[in-house]
Amino acid sequence: MKKIVTLAAVAFVGMCGGAMAKAVTVQLDSFCDEYTLTNTGALYAIFGVNSTCDPGIGGGTRGTVKGSGKLITTGMILNGTSSEQYVWTFTSPLATGGTAILYYTTDGITLNYLTQSTFTIVGPSHRNVNRPPATQAARN
Repeated sequence: MKKIVTLAAVAFVGMCGGAMAKAVTVQLDSFCDEYTLTNTGALYAIFGVNSTCDPGIGGGTRGTVKGSGKLITTGMILNGTSSEQYVWTFTSPLATGGTAILYYTTDGITLNYLTQSTFTIVGPSHRNVNRPPATQAARN
């Protein structure tokens, strides 16, 4: 009986991610955007750290995409607007020199490429305020 309970507990912990949430803050090298991605297993929460540059919240997941490799993909509402939904993809694992790509939709039917940037892993006090927000990139 003790063995069954132990195995059930191990299985439950495995389903829930098993570890405490791990947060990583990334700074986009081409823009002022800075996001903290908090990982709980395969799920990610994302928070726009810089309140003056594309602030927002969202969530997503990590997975492998054929032709693109391992990615963390998150949907976000940025700048408090409900008229556009943004989707970030980050190369995984998160490491300095990785690539972030931003897409958006205004109709929930078509997902449009907006811009991309390499990123740097930073501490929570880093701010790159001399660059524009990624949402201000020229739209195709």
